[in-house]
Amino acid sequence: MSRLKGKKMRIAISCGPTREPLDPVRFISNYSTGTLGVTLARECVRLGHDVKIAHGPIEVPGDLKVRKVPFETVLDLMRVLAAEVPRCDVLFMNAAVSDFKPLEGGEAIAFSTWEQADRASGGDLVCPARRVHDAYALNAAHGTSPPAEF
Repeated sequence: MSRLKGKKMRIAISCGPTREPLDPVRFISNYSTGTLGVTLARECVRLGHDVKIAHGPIEVPGDLKVRKVPFETVLDLMRVLAAEVPRCDVLFMNAAVSDFKPLEGGEAIAFSTWEQADRASGGDLVCPARRVHDAYALNAAHGTSPPAEF
């Protein structure tokens, strides 16, 4: 952090988990608290930098003097990165990004589908999922927007 001292920079920090919806009330996520990103943001502010924090569904302390940009899914995060990265000098990528998303997500999965899956699997719930794009690698490679088919 000492190299960041003395020169005011625009710093973007991502932190917290992503959530990939299974249906209107369930999602795939992880236990990320965003603590590392918040700690980095606090230190960057202390050093006098202009900080924007892109955060998943976490509590960002109210006393943290940064601009906050919330995201929920990997696609949301990719859109935030595409918008913010070109405007920053430094990017700290700390979000705990989901590796998988359901083949059908959010509102698209009807409760009858869950019941059918339950019956077909003999009582076990089966959730077909696919690997999601690496949000950070895509941003590094393309830097502008997420792919049309995510």
